[in-house]
Amino acid sequence: KWVNLLNSRQRHPEIINGYGPTENTTFTTTYAIPEEMPARIPIGQPINGTTVYVMQGDRLCGVGIPGELCIGGVGLAKGYLNQPELTAERFVSSPFENERLYRSGDL
Repeated sequence: KWVNLLNSRQRHPEIINGYGPTENTTFTTTYAIPEEMPARIPIGQPINGTTVYVMQGDRLCGVGIPGELCIGGVGLAKGYLNQPELTAERFVSSPFENERLYRSGDL
């Protein structure tokens, strides 16, 4: 609704869809929404210094296969303050790289 309203104006601002949980600073991925708006707006590509995987357990999902978003990179939090059990559940070692991942719970 808002994208259509803005695009109907004389000046067309660039509109960015930003996705990101608090556990990975503010943004994890971004997508520039084109003037001809798609039926579905994706979350976009990872920002610099960030990795994003779609996983089922410890395995990568194929294209179009649903899975949990797992996020790594320089903006990743160390964990939850005074919640070691939740930290151990959500912040895990990556099976692919020498990094930690945040299991977002987002599909």
